[in-house]
Amino acid sequence: MNVLVVNCGSSSIKYSLFRTTGAAASDPAQPPGRTLLASGLVERIGEAESRIVHTAGAERAERRVAAADHRAAFALVLEALTSGRGAKD
Repeated sequence: MNVLVVNCGSSSIKYSLFRTTGAAASDPAQPPGRTLLASGLVERIGEAESRIVHTAGAERAERRVAAADHRAAFALVLEALTSGRGAKD
């Protein structure tokens, strides 16, 4: 299962996407594990020039964007997570 963790501040959104793995059937006492798939942030939301930084594996992308509000910023987060392009134009 994938889990998206989101932290929304007054002018930023930080996020991390994890893949969780359950305990092996042979060892139910083993706690579930997690692997970081991607993370990033949109900052300066509501200002004239915002910025998104997205990291997936060894790839890091950064670009200046228009994010008038948190709705627009979260749309950028979803695009970065689902497009396969990260934060690239």
